[in-house]
Amino acid sequence: MLAGLDAGLALVISAVVLGVLVLAVIWLRQLPRNASIASESTATFSSPEPSPLNEAVLIVQVGGRVEYVNDMAREWFGLREGEQPDLERLIRRARPAEDFLNLCARQGQKRLSVGGRLVDATSYQVPGPYALMLISMRNVELSTSFDQPGADSSILRIVSEFAKNVSASLNLDDTLYAILINVSHLIPADVLEVKVWDETTQALIPYTLESSGSSRAVQAEHSQFGELTSALRDRQTSILLPDTHAPDLTLSGLNGSSPVQSYLGVPLLVNQQLVGTLEIGHLSAGVLGQQDHDLVQLVAAQAAYSIRNALAFATEQNRAAELNSLASLAQVFSASQDYTNLIQRLVETIAPLFSVEILGFLLYDENKRTLEGQIPFQGLPRHIVEVYRTTIQPD
Repeated sequence: MLAGLDAGLALVISAVVLGVLVLAVIWLRQLPRNASIASESTATFSSPEPSPLNEAVLIVQVGGRVEYVNDMAREWFGLREGEQPDLERLIRRARPAEDFLNLCARQGQKRLSVGGRLVDATSYQVPGPYALMLISMRNVELSTSFDQPGADSSILRIVSEFAKNVSASLNLDDTLYAILINVSHLIPADVLEVKVWDETTQALIPYTLESSGSSRAVQAEHSQFGELTSALRDRQTSILLPDTHAPDLTLSGLNGSSPVQSYLGVPLLVNQQLVGTLEIGHLSAGVLGQQDHDLVQLVAAQAAYSIRNALAFATEQNRAAELNSLASLAQVFSASQDYTNLIQRLVETIAPLFSVEILGFLLYDENKRTLEGQIPFQGLPRHIVEVYRTTIQPD
């Protein structure tokens, strides 16, 4: 009996020892994994040390989630303290937006405008369990002085790069966009407009960069500069107002309707003829100064001639289209024998001559004394045209 008791006790002790060993092995196997997870979590969400090189830093997942923004990047992108960064909002502050998006997706180097600052941006792929891009941005200082060495401060480089970009296309929209984006690289601006003089209406038509960040210039419904534009058009000389609320004896009639508090306006002249204006504004006083004025003066002439050439090209294109349409119109009468086909070809030929939404023919039926709509009628559905008629009273 004692022998059986000793055997049972030995089995119990063996079971306890085996259980302790199993638990120890399981704990030892889980320990590196937990440490690894903790390490990955710390690496993912910990903030990098502040940059000693005075750079703005972003960390973005390839999918678009913004993991980290340092204090300088928050300032440049206009983020409030504690505000969660969002890639869509960052895009609105960066131009060209396409270049900024490319840096968020792959390694590269670009020169961008962020919040009105010209920056050199470089993106690096961060190794880890999932793809991250680290984007580092450094402010580019520009100067008009020949005394300061370096390519970025060269007056010749500023003028040559601007001239190359704004002369790349004769299309008016492309030219206006090139002027706006390049000026935004040179001068900090909360409000930036280039206006084109319209001879027909005798008015300045304002254009600005599209607010969503897309690479195009759009016509603004109204100008943000108000009476400042009127003063610039009347004087046809540049105006620099570091503080628009400070009294200026040379300017009268300013009623403060514009929201900008720091203003720089330059008339765009070709042979003393006004072709447009370039206006820069800031919502804080004292931001714009003489150096900004000198930079804009360097490129104003090139901007003026580029706009003049684009307008002349557009006029020639319209004239060529009109002549082609008139030539086609003559061919319609000589070649078409089918009445229905004649109306269709007339509408197609005349449409390019006029900037209208509705165009068609009403033909007079002498027997019915009615003017009747003819199909096709551009801009009107068929069932409307079929009942579109009016009676003409005798005499």
